[in-house]
Order: sequence, then structure tokens, then C-alpha cells
Amino acid sequence: MNIPLDESLQSFLFRQQMLFAGKLDPKKVITRNGMWYLSPYAHQEVQHIFHRLDDSILLEAAEVGEPIRACQDGIFTSSDDYCMSLWSIFFNNGKQDSRMINKTKIRFCQACVNEAIFEYGHGYFKHQWVRNTWCYLHELPLRHLTRASYKHAIEDVKEVLAGGIPINEVCTQTRPSGAVESLSVNNSKELELLFAVHAPYCLGRLLANWLTLNFSKLSEVAEFLTKVEWAFLPWNLLNLPIDSNDYSQALRKLNALIVSFRRNSSLNEYISEHVEYVKVFVSPRGQLSEVMMLPKLRDCQSCAKNKSCSFLKFEYNEIKEEIDLQFLFHHSSSFKRYAIDQGQISLTGDYMWMPFRINSFLSEEDLESGELMEFVL
Repeated sequence: MNIPLDESLQSFLFRQQMLFAGKLDPKKVITRNGMWYLSPYAHQEVQHIFHRLDDSILLEAAEVGEPIRACQDGIFTSSDDYCMSLWSIFFNNGKQDSRMINKTKIRFCQACVNEAIFEYGHGYFKHQWVRNTWCYLHELPLRHLTRASYKHAIEDVKEVLAGGIPINEVCTQTRPSGAVESLSVNNSKELELLFAVHAPYCLGRLLANWLTLNFSKLSEVAEFLTKVEWAFLPWNLLNLPIDSNDYSQALRKLNALIVSFRRNSSLNEYISEHVEYVKVFVSPRGQLSEVMMLPKLRDCQSCAKNKSCSFLKFEYNEIKEEIDLQFLFHHSSSFKRYAIDQGQISLTGDYMWMPFRINSFLSEEDLESGELMEFVL
């Protein structure tokens, strides 16, 4: 599949419809007055043409230009959180999205388009052009289409893709002052964590039992919690309603503790005895999967979170084999995306349910210490 990695979502949706939809009518991509929608999607009549593409390809098209982010709720992040855009863009239920009011000019760099035609056999619009007015590769102003109608914009976009320059187009003549290229690399040195194994909210109650049993031995690892927070954490996890905001806050504190307990063999033994692992199929057609750890004893039917639980929402298979780095690479789609993108990943502890460090800029001392498990593609 010859899809450029830096193609804008608008361009991807337009080109696929132009090639395979029969009648070209990109009504959720181009506005009535000839502009790009900032949040485009495939309308119901053309969704079938995207079924020929794997969910992984569609995800990259949907998330183009977006960095792979850390898990907001750590191990308790919903296993399908990263691929929700597939539903709204390629498997939309037909409801009008309120974000469709946002639009932008259709911009392009003729030099880039000509290079794309030479390299790929076709032109395309880059995702940087959606919000920029300048091509930093060729140091040229971006041209933009001006004919304010849906029909004319379609014809002009087709002409640009073929390497032509529409008659009715203009360009900004000056380089934006103080502008920086939108392809800048995220050089943040802030520690971020990527969890390849997910867990439902009910695991918090299970781990609270372990905290209660080992509470007197663990007080020294809770320096980031106040004494009151540390004292009430197990009680909160065991007694607060599982669907309450207070319980969610307690889970975030528990998640931080899990990172602190990365070498605690007692916790790992407890987890090994009381949990089982499953592979859940999280994308619209089940082509993307994630690994989850579940309490062996659970009451899903009476749980207040059963309608939103990422385990109950999807089909799943029990995991019988050992879970190691290679297993995660093949069965955790989010983990594989990051591993391919970065080439090197490092586990923070001794067990597969521990998070991986990302954007951490490890020193030579870190790498030589042997404290982090490495996996290099």
C-alpha cells in the first residue's frame, strides 16, 4: 500500500474516495465553500472502501503527525483509548459531528507535490500544510485554493494531485516571522510511561487487599503521598464506588505505587496467584489487540463499570503462554507502534506488567547498570 507517512488525513480521505468510490463526493472532507474540514471523516456511503485497508494503516492515517502519548491513567487506561479515532473517522454512525464547523484553507507546495509524484507515482497534501502557510523544506510560501465552492475545490484538488497549478490560487509572499517547522521532534525529557499491559478498574480492589496485608512494610515507599493519603488509600480502593471520581483519583495514586513497587517480588507473587491474562481485540474490526490482566475472582455482572469496561466491550482470548517482550510486540498493538517508532524500549522493572520508559533519554550509566530491560529492534 503506497501511502506516504506524512499525508494529511484530508488528503488520504480524498484520494481513497477519488480512486475507489466511483462517484467522487468527499462531502465530509471539503466544505461547501471550498475549504478543508479540520476534523474530516468518511461518510457512510464511502466507508466500505476503507474496509480494504487494515486497522493499523487506518490508525496511522488518522493519527498522522500526532506523537504516541503516555497512558493518562497508567495501567488502568482503557485498552482501546489510543484507537478511538478509528470509530469517528472511518466507522462513523452518521451523526453530524459538532467539530465540522472548523475549517481551513486548502494549501500546498508545488515543489513537494512534484517530488511526491516522482517518488510515489502520485501527488498528495502533507499534514503540515493544514495549519502552516510556509514550506520549510523548500523555503517557499504555500499556495492555497481560492474558488469558494465545493465543486470547484474538488476539481482544483484533483489538478494539484496531478501536478498542475489551478488558475485560481494565491500564495503568501513572506516567511512567517518566528515560525518553526511543524515536524519538530518532541525532545521533552519529562519521564513518560507506556503500559503494554492494561487492567480494569476492579483490579484496584484486588491490589488494595495486598496493600492492606503488607501496609506496615510499605510506608517507606509512599514519600509522594501525604500520611493521610497513604493511610486511607487501601480503604478508599476497597469501599468507594468503583464508578466515582474519588475512586479514579485513588487509582491514580495506586498506579504511582505500582511503579514504586517495580522490584517487589511479594507483589508479583500476589499478582501471579490472583490474576489471569487475556488478549482483547480492541479496534472496530478486531485487528488491533491489547493484553489485559484481570482478577481471577470478579463479578462483572454486578459491577457499576460493566458498560464501559474495556474487557467486557470486546471479544477476547485467554493467554496460556508466557508473556515476554516478544509476546507483547506481537500482541499489544500500542506497544508495537511505539517500538517500531522508537526502535528501543526499556522496561522499568522486572515484570511484564510494569510500564516502559519513553522520552527518557537514558544515560550510559542507566544502560550499563542493568536495571532496565532493553528491547532493540
